[in-house]
Amino acid sequence: MEELYAIMEDLLEAEYNQQSLLRIMSVAEAAYNEEQQAEAKYVANSVKYYLEALQRELEGVTGRLDSYLTKRGKNER
Repeated sequence: MEELYAIMEDLLEAEYNQQSLLRIMSVAEAAYNEEQQAEAKYVANSVKYYLEALQRELEGVTGRLDSYLTKRGKNER
């Protein structure tokens, strides 16, 4: 049961990162004009970083969940 709680905590962290990404994207939308291209480029790089981090987190969480469910399924047989 502790493993399920740990997985849930990781999923909540991933959700938080998604919300952060949405905020960054909102800033990018507002800042994208010729006068502020440097800021838009910075924001785009930030979005890329968050997407890569989020992808790694989600891959780890889904891998853990899959392993847990596989072990649990074998034990129940």
